[in-house]
Amino acid sequence: MGDIRVERTRKKILNGLSLYLSKSGYSKTTVDNLADYIGVSKKTIYNHFENRDDLYLQALIYDLEKILSNLNKILDDESANFSIRLAKLLTVAYDELSKRINILNLMNSNFVPRHCLEQIVPEIIMNLKSLIKSLSEHGIDEGFIKEDDFDSDFFSHMVYVLVMGSLSIREFDFKYSRKEYFYMSLFSACKGSFTEKGINEFQKILSSKPWVTN
Repeated sequence: MGDIRVERTRKKILNGLSLYLSKSGYSKTTVDNLADYIGVSKKTIYNHFENRDDLYLQALIYDLEKILSNLNKILDDESANFSIRLAKLLTVAYDELSKRINILNLMNSNFVPRHCLEQIVPEIIMNLKSLIKSLSEHGIDEGFIKEDDFDSDFFSHMVYVLVMGSLSIREFDFKYSRKEYFYMSLFSACKGSFTEKGINEFQKILSSKPWVTN
C-alpha cells in the first residue's frame, strides 16, 4: 500500500510539473511554485527526487515515455494498413510533441545536466527509430515504401526536427499553419523513398488536411 501511495505522489508531481511547464515555461518554474501549484510541500517533492536536476530529468523521461507509449499503441493496431497507421503516427507525434514543447526544451536548457541527457537521449532516440523501423517494414510489405531507399533513421530524425522547427515559426509571419508546414515538409523530404502507391497514399493524407481541427 505504501509503495502505491509513493508512486501515486511521484506521478502527481511529474504530471503537475508537465502542466506547469506548459503554462509557465521552465525559466519561470521553481520548486516553490511547483509545490504551490500541485498542493504538496517542498519537502514532499524532495522526498521523491534527489534535487531539482533529478526532478526535471525524471519529468523529461516520464513525458517522453508517454509519447512513445502512445505511438506504440498505433503500431500495435494490426487491423489498420500502413497509410492509416502512418497518418495516425504523424498526427500523434506532432500533437504529443507540441503539447510538451516546454518540457522538451529542457533538453536545450541548463536545467538538466548535459551528462544526464547523454544517458537518456540515445535510448529515447533508439526507441523512436525502432518504432519507425517497425512501421516501415509494414510499408515495404504492403508496397508503399521502396525497400532499398527508405532510411528509418533519417525519417525518425526528420519527424522530430520538423516538429520542433515548425513550432518555432510565428504563424502570422507564415503562409501555412505550423502543422501544415510539418506535413508538407516531411512529404517533400521523404517522398523519394515512397513507391508510386506510397506517394499517392501520402497525398491522400495531405488532401485530408490533418492539420485542420474540427
